Amino acid sequence: MRLNSLALIAGAACGFALAGTLFAQTATTNRQPKVDQEGTNIIREGSGKRRTDLNKLELTSFPADAWSKLSSWTNGSAPTATDLAGKVVLIVTWKDWHPVSKRALDFSRRLAESKSSQGLVVIGVHDTEDWDNADKLAAPKDSTFLLAHDSKGEFRKALMSDADPDFYLIDRAGQLRYADIETESVEVGVTALLAEESKTAEGTKGRLVTDAAMRDEEARRSAALARQTQFIAIPELPWIRPDRDKYDIAKWPPLPRDENLDINKEPEPKPISIPDTDWHPKRPEFNGRVVFFYFFHPWMLGSFSNQMHEIDIMARQLGRDVVVVGVITNFDNINGYQVPDKEKTPEYLREQMEKYGKSRNFDHYLVCDPNRTLITAITTETEIPLPFLAFASSDNLVRWWSHPRAPAREASLRRIIENDPGVRIRREAEEAWIKSRQNNPAAPTFTTPAGIIPPSTPAPAGSAPTGG
Repeated sequence: MRLNSLALIAGAACGFALAGTLFAQTATTNRQPKVDQEGTNIIREGSGKRRTDLNKLELTSFPADAWSKLSSWTNGSAPTATDLAGKVVLIVTWKDWHPVSKRALDFSRRLAESKSSQGLVVIGVHDTEDWDNADKLAAPKDSTFLLAHDSKGEFRKALMSDADPDFYLIDRAGQLRYADIETESVEVGVTALLAEESKTAEGTKGRLVTDAAMRDEEARRSAALARQTQFIAIPELPWIRPDRDKYDIAKWPPLPRDENLDINKEPEPKPISIPDTDWHPKRPEFNGRVVFFYFFHPWMLGSFSNQMHEIDIMARQLGRDVVVVGVITNFDNINGYQVPDKEKTPEYLREQMEKYGKSRNFDHYLVCDPNRTLITAITTETEIPLPFLAFASSDNLVRWWSHPRAPAREASLRRIIENDPGVRIRREAEEAWIKSRQNNPAAPTFTTPAGIIPPSTPAPAGSAPTGG
């Protein structure tokens, strides 16, 4: 399957305040984007012991002898302590045969071009393999853009770099300020560090200790206030899928027409089977909800990360009516670059999903689909836009998917939510539950509207199957 990349419309999430006041207030999560200890939006990669060890490296002096572990310097010689004194240094690891790495290096070169006059030095560190054939980009005029070969992998080992590209930032005081951060945080970090003076950078650690004490005191005050207020979250209520005729008469958006099918045949919604396993962080509840799928491969993460955050904002805005699912899947090539077999294996994709999922604070879910089961159930096209999107109603039929002649995405999603009979039934149950709590806050049960079966009551003969 060949894919052509199309950018997701910036700010698309802003048009999705659809669920109404009640359901916006009863969203199941209320988490904020990860914020680093200095208050800037720096997203760090990794988790567990490795991330803990990387955090310990931050705000320590960058070892000057680390540069001696690199060889074959290009666009200049190995930097000395004098060369880097008072500078901000961006380190990017890359391997030339890897498209995401190449884009990361090109992005870093553009930063060198635009910010060298402010004191930025960029150093690209190539993988152990195939240095001789690597495309060694020239330095922009009046900039410091150095390339070097990590021939033995010793430099990466010293920095605990585990994948390409990885980004590290050294501040004007020579401290490793940020270790292994996400692509979308690089320019934020560079800008913040360039705005500092050397003396300010030197005092960072002491300032953080003071700030941490103030935050701790504020957290205690907030916790005391929170204990005075009780919040009630809506539990997962029993739900039964409406009869087929309710779905058949619903006003769904027009369907895209698959170019590989008979032009005289009316397009039909595509049945989709939602996987039971390979979820991060867990398999969500689907009963009475629309499902928003987006499909991606690890090679897309560098350029697609910001858009994933926009989708995540939308997941919070849509509350309980929509489950947003990022599907990490297999493609033969992306934008003309052939994906190597070793990066198509289920093991590789699962590992990348876990790594990426743990480094984020997403309010949506990821699932691994190495056999392309989901995407091939939706389209037979051989060239599709990336990111590929699809919306399924609560009966597990896909009612919209990315296509050049598909109706508008936002309007289609709104129409699916508003007309899905399963969503309507679930909302009625939730409204009844809220009303029962308002009338009797201690009540553990809820009023059962028509069509809703409590967990202890067997379904009547001939009823529709449970969703999910």
